[in-house]
Amino acid sequence: MRCHHMRDTLQAYVDGRVPSDIRRRCDAHLADCPHCRALVHRAQRVTDLLMHSELPAVPSGLAERILLRAEMGTRVTPVRHWGWAFLSARVTTVLAISIAVTVGIVMGWDVGTSHSPISQSALPSANPAVVYNLDYLSEAPRGSISQVYYSLDTTSAGEAK
Repeated sequence: MRCHHMRDTLQAYVDGRVPSDIRRRCDAHLADCPHCRALVHRAQRVTDLLMHSELPAVPSGLAERILLRAEMGTRVTPVRHWGWAFLSARVTTVLAISIAVTVGIVMGWDVGTSHSPISQSALPSANPAVVYNLDYLSEAPRGSISQVYYSLDTTSAGEAK
């Protein structure tokens, strides 16, 4: 017998409700397995505690209340406090997703219809020094990083310095 088999039959073993052949296999397993022995010991302690503890007292008038309800034919329904909260959370989630999808569609439609694609040939070949306001770099000392950057930038735009 393996430990998982022992765990499956543990309570029946402790209660003495297993057939004799399974009891012999359990006994053989318990002789070799300290872990399962500890589990059986704990289960026996819990069972003994429950068997020897006092039953709680029945509240006074319980039988009369049960009989009265039975005579009235009323059915007691459990109170569900969380039912509407979960439904409300689901509705809120669906509503938020619907709004987000609608806004996305409208924005996508607006972007797709209001802007025409710009071809590269339609763009003016602007001087980066003018576009990025780099004119102040033209007066940098010769050989400085600023002057080299300015000369590379204007050369790439088609202007030779």
